Amino acid sequence: MDISIFDFFRLRLENGIQLKKVNLGSIGLLIMWALSVAGIYFVAWYRFTMRLFNHISEITPAEVREMLFHMACDGKDELTIRGALERRGWIDGDDQTLALEALGVQIAAMEMARQT
Repeated sequence: MDISIFDFFRLRLENGIQLKKVNLGSIGLLIMWALSVAGIYFVAWYRFTMRLFNHISEITPAEVREMLFHMACDGKDELTIRGALERRGWIDGDDQTLALEALGVQIAAMEMARQT
């Protein structure tokens, strides 16, 4: 029996989905498809975010990230942190911004770990 993909989906929607001898109909099938797509989206978003966090963190040396984290925990403002980076040889503003982004990524990763 040869049927096209459109015929398959039409038949699938007509018959719906059945869970434990309960026919949920086509609405149940559509809800299951939507939940499947949403689940795939959130897993992909989480994995992409974690890989991006890891990439940004790897660019900045661990010693610099530790120093920035301790300064941020002590309540230092951005200008003070930039001054400390400049005294340690990070003179370029783009490099300082990248180091501050790595600090933001580290804090965001800790927040995400707390929530999961």
